[in-house]
Amino acid sequence: MAEGEAQGSATGGTGRTLCPPIEVITVGDEILSGTIVDTNSAMIARKLGSVGLELRRMSSVGDEPQEDNQGASGKRLQELER
Repeated sequence: MAEGEAQGSATGGTGRTLCPPIEVITVGDEILSGTIVDTNSAMIARKLGSVGLELRRMSSVGDEPQEDNQGASGKRLQELER
């Protein structure tokens, strides 16, 4: 399989992923401050890759949602909450 090609039923046999872009959004002031290391996002990226899916973006936001309403991640969280 060529680099960058997805595998399995997610491709529809075309070699291109049919699923929408995947984004992981982590929430927590402790992640932003460096108090803890976000190992979950790395694990999720590996798992997605192992089934032929591509993680397109990772974002981290703080615990207070009103702080994030101005940024791109805050807008994405609002979309997901609908």
